[in-house]
Amino acid sequence: MRELRAALVVEGPSDAWFLPRVLTRALDAICRSESVDVEVREVGVLPIRRGGGLVEGVCVAAGECLDDLFFYHYDGGANSVKAERQYWEPLAAAWRQVPGGRELVPVVPVREMEAWALADPVALRNVIGVAWSKRDVFWGDRPGDVEKLDDPKGKLQKISDGGRSGRRRARHPEEYLPLLAAEVSLEVLRDVPSFRQWSTDTVEALRKMRFLPW
Repeated sequence: MRELRAALVVEGPSDAWFLPRVLTRALDAICRSESVDVEVREVGVLPIRRGGGLVEGVCVAAGECLDDLFFYHYDGGANSVKAERQYWEPLAAAWRQVPGGRELVPVVPVREMEAWALADPVALRNVIGVAWSKRDVFWGDRPGDVEKLDDPKGKLQKISDGGRSGRRRARHPEEYLPLLAAEVSLEVLRDVPSFRQWSTDTVEALRKMRFLPW
């Protein structure tokens, strides 16, 4: 059985509380759906020495570790084209110098990582509580609309602040984000366009590395 080892570049601590677990679960689901003999290791956060700049730091760190696949997270923001030019294109250009023929895949929630954490109302209720309405978060109760939120981070914190007390309630991001990462439905996340794009890009990368058949 082949092992699939992946590493993630995050923007900040809150991303590390949520994204690695979600991406690990999604990677495992992709491999299972293809019935391949691959064991997915837990996605780790790539440690970067930032003294020489982010692009150089990512490339150096990737060249020094043994991971097969690398994910690079940045927020899409209000202007996704501008964000791509600023964050993705410089790293993608420099990535050709990283040895080993390994693949780099963008992870670009719109607008922030918290939009993905908001996608599943059932998981939110299980983790945070039920003293809020979907109408406070979503338009027309459609999870995909989380990408239209102006402030997903603030909306998620507001929901947490208003949640009812209970055994599973978590008030702080470092408490509720890991729980949401374990509970959020991958099926629901696939309704979110940016997550669906990540899945498509990841499948293509896994085929290039022969983890999945063409």
